[in-house]
Amino acid sequence: MLVLSRQLGERIVIGEPPNQVTLTIKDIRSNVVRIGVDGPRDVPIYRGELGPFCAKCGHPWDGLNALGEAQPCDGCLARQVEDAR
Repeated sequence: MLVLSRQLGERIVIGEPPNQVTLTIKDIRSNVVRIGVDGPRDVPIYRGELGPFCAKCGHPWDGLNALGEAQPCDGCLARQVEDAR
């Protein structure tokens, strides 16, 4: 995990256009940091505390491997099997 220190108004840029996502520190109060997220509409962005998501489609899913990484949901796995036929 990369850990960065940022001050109010500073940015972190992830990726390259056209899939670039920019995080901007908007406000800092006590122990709360407000972050603005700017990116393409087709790049899903989720809050981590909402739980794990399907590694392929982004839908909520609790299918984790031994390392705690999200795996494709049953719907995605079924589509993979169907596409392979």
